[in-house]
Amino acid sequence: MVDWVKQNSLLGGALCLWLLALSPVGNLGKAVCYCLALGCATESIHQSRKLIKIASRNGAIAAMNLEIEQMQLALEAHTQQQALHEIYGTSAPEVKEEVLKSLEHLYHEPSAKNETETSTSRQQLFLAIKALIIAEVPETFIIESVLKMGGRNWDKGKQFLQALLQEGEEKGWS
Repeated sequence: MVDWVKQNSLLGGALCLWLLALSPVGNLGKAVCYCLALGCATESIHQSRKLIKIASRNGAIAAMNLEIEQMQLALEAHTQQQALHEIYGTSAPEVKEEVLKSLEHLYHEPSAKNETETSTSRQQLFLAIKALIIAEVPETFIIESVLKMGGRNWDKGKQFLQALLQEGEEKGWS
């Protein structure tokens, strides 16, 4: 802040001295004003170089901090993926495929197509969908690919998903 005030003061002084030199003063006065204006202008240039270095250093520090934050997020995601690998003993894409297969099996199960579903199949469906949500699979993918309720039935699928998640939370299935 102080550097900017100094910079602006030097520029203002150079301008005032230059204008004073243009006014009707003697030759000695004009020479002094021009010399002082020139001195203020050169000092202003030195100050602006310092300010440019400070601004670029601050920009570089901000960019490095952003990169550090992104690296930390990537490291956390990698750590979570390794934890899933250790829990399931498979890689993340294989886990996703297994969960999708089990969800499709549950969906194609006869009890899933009837209005009178058993609580066991709803519980299994809830647990499988909860696993997908924990794996950060988008809700749209779950509704369209798992529940097969895309297009015109998307609203019904969303309502069914919300009802299933609420029922599972109420009954303590998780």
